[in-house]
Amino acid sequence: MAAPDLAKCSGGLAVMVALFSMNPILGMWAFFPAHAVAIWLTYRDRYFVEVMKARFRCRRTRNLGNAKGHRYVS
Repeated sequence: MAAPDLAKCSGGLAVMVALFSMNPILGMWAFFPAHAVAIWLTYRDRYFVEVMKARFRCRRTRNLGNAKGHRYVS
């Protein structure tokens, strides 16, 4: 139910916890809340991962001129 990239992140977190603690059970217990957060984020916004990827990939933009009122109406 989670986005594939978020599921990979929660699985990677579980593997890292298991490797650093040398306890695979602790890794499994770390997976459950991480995956629950991934499911919640996907349920809240399906395109959350794509938006975050675009935010990290592209620079911020700025307005070149001062817009007054509705900018699509001349």
